[in-house]
Amino acid sequence: MLRAILMMAASGGPLSTAALAERLGASVPELEDMIGRLVALGYLERVGAGMASCGGPARCGGCPSRAACHAAEPIVLWALTGKGKAAAALPH
Repeated sequence: MLRAILMMAASGGPLSTAALAERLGASVPELEDMIGRLVALGYLERVGAGMASCGGPARCGGCPSRAACHAAEPIVLWALTGKGKAAAALPH
């Protein structure tokens, strides 16, 4: 499932933990554990957190992360590092 997380992050830009859990059919606690491993290994990094760190709902229209984000709620977004991009690009 770690590879699936990398592939999803590679294909859709920053994603929230809840969005990843939903797409992978896993619980949020399971995903938090896996994300923690990927961060520790240098494949993922935290790119956003807090309440509407992007500017809030008024700016959602053009945001590539709008499907994974709920700007009125506390969120944490994850994205691939350079190492993560290289790993996601490797053949299966």
